[in-house]
Amino acid sequence: MTHFWTKFVVAFTLILLSAACETAPPVVEPISTSFFAVEPTTIIIKGKKLNNVLEDGTELNEALKALGTVTLVSGPKGELKRRIMALRKADKEGASDLPGLSGINGIFGREILDAADQALGSGGNFNNATKVVTEVSGQINQYYFNPDDGSGFLGVDTFVTKKKFNKNNPTNPIKVSTDAYRWSVAITAGTYTVKTKNTSADPFPGTIPFSPTQIAEINSKGFDRKLWAKGTGIVVISVEFDKNYDPTSPNFVLLDPTKNKNKNLYKTDADSCIDMLFVGDPPRLYSQLMGPPTYCLGRCAQPLLVNTGF
Repeated sequence: MTHFWTKFVVAFTLILLSAACETAPPVVEPISTSFFAVEPTTIIIKGKKLNNVLEDGTELNEALKALGTVTLVSGPKGELKRRIMALRKADKEGASDLPGLSGINGIFGREILDAADQALGSGGNFNNATKVVTEVSGQINQYYFNPDDGSGFLGVDTFVTKKKFNKNNPTNPIKVSTDAYRWSVAITAGTYTVKTKNTSADPFPGTIPFSPTQIAEINSKGFDRKLWAKGTGIVVISVEFDKNYDPTSPNFVLLDPTKNKNKNLYKTDADSCIDMLFVGDPPRLYSQLMGPPTYCLGRCAQPLLVNTGF
């Protein structure tokens, strides 16, 4: 039933998209499971790698503050724990003013909360005796781009593994868990644009800012086109979740968009963004890609919160 409902939601959304313009409807190919290998990615929060943030209690608290505005209740637990609890409660109630938990970056915000929770001791304060490491991977498994009207479609798998270590034994984790998400995103007409490389020093101004290391990689790989989308034309149409993912027996369950606890994941956001780099013009179809896309997905304003394969 879950997969039937997901396919229905995707199909209905594509009908709406095609009805909004006079061009041919999107050709969305079946989900690919073997075309490209799953690529390692990185969660960035406030411009910093999540794993670096998880090593310092003060930085972790600042990252949590960036996820949204909440009121902490008094209690015996430490501030970090009370902030995590308040953010989760607000998110489950579908509260607004939670930019780090809304739209296409919402699943990354939830994973930050889970990882932060594991970084705490029994009193709810940062535990200096343990270390939490996240390993993130993902792949775009469905892709469509219509250069005639700037519309498109993405199907994305994301896997987040959290490992908790005692610092005196950093090679053998005391806890390991993996969450998996399968989500579908429609890009409405007029939202996608193709950016042409500007200069080697500033290749794609006005989009996601790149570090000097990233700029060097762009130049070395010959990327000269960017498929760029930003704003409320990026619409999450389905999110499936598999808690404690086992690749031998996956069990994805659709997160119902009508329930308050899931509403933020389906919200549109003026700061949502999709950023993909190519050599030459972006193709229309997934099967025309020459390799796995180099991409960033998430929120492109403060707090900068993206999952990036770059």
